[in-house]
Amino acid sequence: MAALTEYGDELIERAQIHDDSKFGPEERTPYIWLTEYHRCRRAGERFDYPDGIEEQVQCAFTTTSTSNGSITQVSRRSNDMSDVDLIEMVCDWTAMAQSFGEQGGALDCARADKAVGNRLA
Repeated sequence: MAALTEYGDELIERAQIHDDSKFGPEERTPYIWLTEYHRCRRAGERFDYPDGIEEQVQCAFTTTSTSNGSITQVSRRSNDMSDVDLIEMVCDWTAMAQSFGEQGGALDCARADKAVGNRLA
């Protein structure tokens, strides 16, 4: 996306630090558990967080959300997001789809339409 838009430099800069906080002590372990939750859910397996872990996951997600403008739960409305936030969000969703093997790694267009609407049209 950096090569295809006028925001290339900013997108590359953001990409270099995008998930840095997830390697810190407040987020690393909770995100490992969150990944396992999603793996089990997709495999149709039962999953229960150990005591206290679900709360840590929520705290970690809140920390990530407040430090990333591309997290839609923070901005809630695409009109409140910058173009770079939207592009980063779509790239993040695509990477998640690839990591979970969803639709061959393709972005869920219905989800994107709902979040972004005609903002990038």
